[in-house]
Amino acid sequence: MNLNEPVEIAEGIFWVGAVIPQDQFQCHVYLIRNGDESILIDPGSRITYDITKKKIEQLVKLKDIKYLICHHQDPDIIGCIDQLIKDTGKAERYIITHWRAWALLKHCDWDAKLYEVEENGWKLKAGDRLLKFIFTPYMHFPGAICTYDTETKVLFSSDIFGGFTPEFELFAKNSEDYFEKLKPFHEHYMPSNSILRNGLSNIEKFDIELIAPQHGSIIKKEFIKPIIEKMKKLECGLFGKFTNTRDVIKLSKLNDVLEEIIQIIAYQERFYKIIDKFLDNLRQFYNIDSIKAFVMDIEETGILELSSKKTAIASLKDENKLKQMIEASSYIKNGAIFFKPSQLHTIFGIEDPSYTFPIKDKDGRFYGVCFIIFNPDDFNVYKDLEILSKFEIPISMAILTERKEYCTKK
Repeated sequence: MNLNEPVEIAEGIFWVGAVIPQDQFQCHVYLIRNGDESILIDPGSRITYDITKKKIEQLVKLKDIKYLICHHQDPDIIGCIDQLIKDTGKAERYIITHWRAWALLKHCDWDAKLYEVEENGWKLKAGDRLLKFIFTPYMHFPGAICTYDTETKVLFSSDIFGGFTPEFELFAKNSEDYFEKLKPFHEHYMPSNSILRNGLSNIEKFDIELIAPQHGSIIKKEFIKPIIEKMKKLECGLFGKFTNTRDVIKLSKLNDVLEEIIQIIAYQERFYKIIDKFLDNLRQFYNIDSIKAFVMDIEETGILELSSKKTAIASLKDENKLKQMIEASSYIKNGAIFFKPSQLHTIFGIEDPSYTFPIKDKDGRFYGVCFIIFNPDDFNVYKDLEILSKFEIPISMAILTERKEYCTKK
């Protein structure tokens, strides 16, 4: 397949996009060759326009592009339209979009007429070709739509079914591989599972042979149903949980780990039953040496030590150390990363960098302190403070359950 040339993906339908080097967020442009009523779908950005223009001109004259479909208003879709209109001259042309998108697009002041999909029965008759439009609100824009070509049964899905592809793949290899690429995209770009399921329900009403998204890879018929079924279960809106992390793929995987850890704790609540699985999961992302926790005993006269490197609790009858722990812990209201030993580190003889947080019950009562200890030779988690904080509650639950079990037996 020569990606420097137009690629016919269905009869009369061509991929005319450009490969952006070293970019896992590729943007696709599609052309329906339809005589002097040809249709350009999600026309593209300024940075890819020159390549797209050359490919279009191998198929039709620019002046024959009558319709420009804008599934929403993002710059990777509409950035090139100014130049495209200049290059097409005075030909009659229409911007096809939802009224909600046009409320923003009108500020571009293009020399083009508006074709509102909802005012035209959610369809377009271009010569002998009939296109239908599917409303997919909030995916990821309130006025987001998709386009269905009734002749070839190709769905132009815009951002839906888009994915992050580390290497350019115009066509998805299989459903399992591509689902893993679209999963982080949807978890972050789509607001919620209910919104995603609603949009997918609208899409499933159509008989689809091929899905051509704006990002990621084109999906063949045999992959569509398995992918949709998995998508229905996705937890979306992850930026509601994590607001400061830019690595969305890593964040998606860490969210899976967090969910798995919560499930483990729900069924096996004690620290020593879950700690190995917990560390195995986190070590996929961080070079963790161990986890140590120090909590008050039941009489609140000593300290119980729990360590991932040991198989049982150690009891420290040291009221002075307990007092020091309580006083020093008053300085860490929330979890924090320590590159150098703090007072708490000194009390318990911990020298390596750690993520340190107070152990509290559901009512906020203080019981002790926990150290997630990192290998000092590979310590690069300062950007992940927000992520690590999500693990505080499940770890604390397991520690306090183990403490209760130990004290009951005593």
